[in-house]
Amino acid sequence: MRYVMTVVLALLPLSLWAEVSGVYEIEGGQTMELSYKDGDHMRMSMPGGQFMLVNGDKTYMVRQQNGQWVAMDMAAMGQMMQQMRQQSGQQSPAQVEQGSGDVQFRDTGRTETIAGYEGSVYEVTSNDETQEVVLSDHEDIIALSQAWMEFAGKMTQQMGALNEQMEENLLSESDISNHGGMLRLSDDMRVKSVSNDSKGSDYYELPAGTKVQDMGNMMRGR
Repeated sequence: MRYVMTVVLALLPLSLWAEVSGVYEIEGGQTMELSYKDGDHMRMSMPGGQFMLVNGDKTYMVRQQNGQWVAMDMAAMGQMMQQMRQQSGQQSPAQVEQGSGDVQFRDTGRTETIAGYEGSVYEVTSNDETQEVVLSDHEDIIALSQAWMEFAGKMTQQMGALNEQMEENLLSESDISNHGGMLRLSDDMRVKSVSNDSKGSDYYELPAGTKVQDMGNMMRGR
């Protein structure tokens, strides 16, 4: 998944003009769905019924536990993880994983149609790893890729998984603005369907009765 985020983060930002949702097939035949209403309302539904939610300046991991909806504040979780690393003397992920951010594309000359969208097949190399990626210039797929980038940006800000310099490196050193949005990443992830239908405002809110966990109590084992 980290490689997926690296490829998506490298895509040039474009303006989103409508709500968009994309269902993706991932390894094992499972699916996940990313839905975007605007920069403050995003949701990624994952296998097992859990989902990640961006609501304003808050980002949550939401799941059911004994029939009760439970949410974890990702910013609070990030702070807890940072405190645990500091106490143990470990380096942060940004210090450990930081690289040049250079992403190289090689056009294979082949095309592929996925979920009704035609795309060009590229070999993409990042951090000495090469995978086959299918990219499309269709506006729906471009919008989805922008949604991925905004969602990933929210996650990294909240969790502290990447620092600003790393994000700048990814965007400035990878001049790939003409390549388009991702339809397929190797055999790991492919677009199954795309929709511009509205999910409704409630879809981007915490379910009624959701209990937001106290991360301080979790650290104290309560």
